[in-house]
Amino acid sequence: MANWFTADRIVGLVLLVASVFFMFQALQLEHVIPPAFRKTPMRLDTMPKIIGVIAIAASLLTIFMPSTLTRESEDTKVKDANEKLKDLSFANI
Repeated sequence: MANWFTADRIVGLVLLVASVFFMFQALQLEHVIPPAFRKTPMRLDTMPKIIGVIAIAASLLTIFMPSTLTRESEDTKVKDANEKLKDLSFANI
């Protein structure tokens, strides 16, 4: 369960809460639009709804995508470079 509480998933959860709140406000905007603007082809509440759906999709993608910390590299060059970086310190200079 501790694997689920990584930084990217916490950011995804915060983004999900904010985007659901934004989407709720966009749905409430429908009742505030004056009657003269309700019959236009591009209503004033269309863009906030589109942004809300995209934000919810992005936050769910952030939550459920594999974390970069859990993926292990199979490349030997990357492993060698990481080993060299571990050896670098001010004490060794």
